[in-house]
Amino acid sequence: MPLIDWQPAYSVGEPQLDQDHQNLVDLINTLHEAWEAGEDLTVLHGIFGELLMYTDYHFQREEGLLAERGYDRLEDQRTAHAALRRRVTDFRARYLAGESPVLTLEIEDFLKTWMMEHILEEDLRYRPLFEDGR
Repeated sequence: MPLIDWQPAYSVGEPQLDQDHQNLVDLINTLHEAWEAGEDLTVLHGIFGELLMYTDYHFQREEGLLAERGYDRLEDQRTAHAALRRRVTDFRARYLAGESPVLTLEIEDFLKTWMMEHILEEDLRYRPLFEDGR
């Protein structure tokens, strides 16, 4: 069972960013499923790495598109993105260092909450920039 179900209501109105968000949800769900299946650290390390790389890719794309459109809250987005990068990097290091059982729930809760709150509270604010093909 997925940790996060993608909903059309999460759309920010820009197809590339919507696809990125869906891909991030898929990666979070893949990590969740790997934990549930009892995968070893090598597999989990790879999924964490993929999540971090794709997150960086998405943040660069999102920040670039928002800069092109003169988004007035761009610095807030950059700050939130940097905080997520730091947190996920820290989680990954702690998990791989052996803090796994209790940390798994903390990581899943954080990723689910951050993903949904960030999209629903932050990213949907820029939706008007992409309406009507602008």
